[in-house]
Amino acid sequence: MNQPKRCFVIMPFGQQGTAEYDRNLKIYQLMIKPVAENHGYEVVRGDELEHMGNITRDIIELLHECDLVIADLSGKNANVFYELGVRHAIYKSGTIPIMQKGEQLPFDIANYRAIFYSSELDGPDLFKKELARRIKAFENIGRRKPDNPVHDILGEKLSAVPGCVKEEEYSKKLNEIETLRKSKVQLEQSLKMKESEMKSVHGEKDKIITDLQGKIKELENELKKASNIPAAKSPPVDPLSQSVLKFRDKPSKLSVEEVKVMLNQHNFFDSDYNENGKGFNNDFVSDTIGNDNVVIDKASGLMWLQGGSESEMELSEAKEWVKELNSKGYAGKNDWRLPTLEEAMSLMKPEENENGLYISDLFDKRQSWIWTCDNVKGSSRAWAVYFGSGRCGGSVVCGGIFVRAVRSGQSSA
Repeated sequence: MNQPKRCFVIMPFGQQGTAEYDRNLKIYQLMIKPVAENHGYEVVRGDELEHMGNITRDIIELLHECDLVIADLSGKNANVFYELGVRHAIYKSGTIPIMQKGEQLPFDIANYRAIFYSSELDGPDLFKKELARRIKAFENIGRRKPDNPVHDILGEKLSAVPGCVKEEEYSKKLNEIETLRKSKVQLEQSLKMKESEMKSVHGEKDKIITDLQGKIKELENELKKASNIPAAKSPPVDPLSQSVLKFRDKPSKLSVEEVKVMLNQHNFFDSDYNENGKGFNNDFVSDTIGNDNVVIDKASGLMWLQGGSESEMELSEAKEWVKELNSKGYAGKNDWRLPTLEEAMSLMKPEENENGLYISDLFDKRQSWIWTCDNVKGSSRAWAVYFGSGRCGGSVVCGGIFVRAVRSGQSSA
């Protein structure tokens, strides 16, 4: 069972019985809490905690455990700023600062967006709309973007954990394993050729067989040491030559109802439209062609970029990016394209990987949401796939989304 989303609100309280206390309580109860609850969060403020002992311990634990923190910096309360600093050190995203209109953010965080509120006239309604927009943006595209100076400046220095293998080192090791496997297959093929050629030279044949078997054994031992998995028992087949299923590969216009039918037909997982879907049964093989990394799905006959664009871009820019990819001949191919929604959803997994994405960890974690070539019927939006939240959805074409190109090649060669 999934744990409920939690939101911790840090803000000044004031002494009970004072006008300051009543004002801050109304801001919390009428302007902040309803918005977060409408987005599925359990909301708590420090004075609502039932505790016996050190209240600071409870607050620090909430700053660490809660998915979202809303920090009211009005009055520049020392306790609030201490708690904000703790949150910034723990998480690179998931903190929304707010402040009363007329006040100014301190210098250290002045460059980061805060929501300024007013309790006068239509101020509460405007604030609640903006807070809802910020929460939605965080859940859709902001979970992997730093929203504070600590992680903006220190970046990966904070994510270096002793004993953990970095993504690039893991990918490099996978490539080394695949190279060893290919060498083993080549030796086995060479052995068969030698056996055919040496039928009449029995003595020499036995020596060659013995030597080749020794080399194969050495490679198997190297493979076991490098990958910690058993050596392959049989040579791999041509990755895209035995496809058993083909998805639509031409752009289309799809309504929400048509997408729901498609998801159910293929049993694709989607946290909004088909949460009971089991996902497509991929048969992935990672490969390096030249110096270019790809992931081949033998079950669908598709070849994917292992990574993709380094940055988000508009849909028109995404199409130009794919043209440039073809002009460079990435992996020796020039027929790369944006995937259809069906093809992109075939990558969606029903469980999160270690990077918090609903996709195989063979793929680069940077491209946590990608464009498709399909448009939303009756709209100017285009369909995109969000691996961070496990769903697909329509996006404005001027929005910033990553690119992961695909091709329907006949062979991995």
